[in-house]
Amino acid sequence: MLVDDRRENLLALEASLKPLNYNLICASSGEEALKWVLQRDFAAILLDVQMPGMNGFETARLIKARERSRHIPILFITAISQAEEHVLGGYAVGAIDYIFKPFHPETLRMKIEGLVAMYKHRAQLKLHSQLLAKRTRELEEMNEKLRQMTLVLHKAETLNRVIVETSTEAILTFDRLGYIQSANRAASVMLDYAHEELIGMNVLELFPEAVPRRESSIRDLFPRLDKTFESVVRKKD
Repeated sequence: MLVDDRRENLLALEASLKPLNYNLICASSGEEALKWVLQRDFAAILLDVQMPGMNGFETARLIKARERSRHIPILFITAISQAEEHVLGGYAVGAIDYIFKPFHPETLRMKIEGLVAMYKHRAQLKLHSQLLAKRTRELEEMNEKLRQMTLVLHKAETLNRVIVETSTEAILTFDRLGYIQSANRAASVMLDYAHEELIGMNVLELFPEAVPRRESSIRDLFPRLDKTFESVVRKKD
């Protein structure tokens, strides 16, 4: 943003910065500049020291007093003849540099380019920080859902284990190849096998009609696991 009460000075600043193709906002008073900083963010503010009404120092002080605009770099513009009396006052209210009239356009452009580069870098860091915060929230939500699912699963497994262990019916579980994975106490009693003997045994060994056929498989023995069927089971003795 360019702030100067004299139109010719604003035109000179615009002409000097035109090669950079930046979006330049012009304000003709301190009051107008304050309205702009309430509406949008700026990479830098070029502020004339001597303006009627609210001068550059007072304008800078109010800009720096507001949370939204205190980070904006301010460069004061002043005549070289008044440099000594203005420099200390400018730095006291938050200026980072001075542009002395008459200024060299190339020097002005170099300073502004540096400030714009820092502005873009800060914007990228802010964006990355926001994305990181969003991703962190998403991961925390996923972890909480996983924790809840794990808790539900643990409760279900505990309940199932209690039901199996206390059931008076023999219950066996086995893998796709027929090897027994678990057996409850009732199964050990009914089959007359110790629990350790049942674990790892192939369930086909418990069905005598299936043993003679080498081609027998779990699929042959239990073609439809969703239906009830009867079969002879071989006990240990």
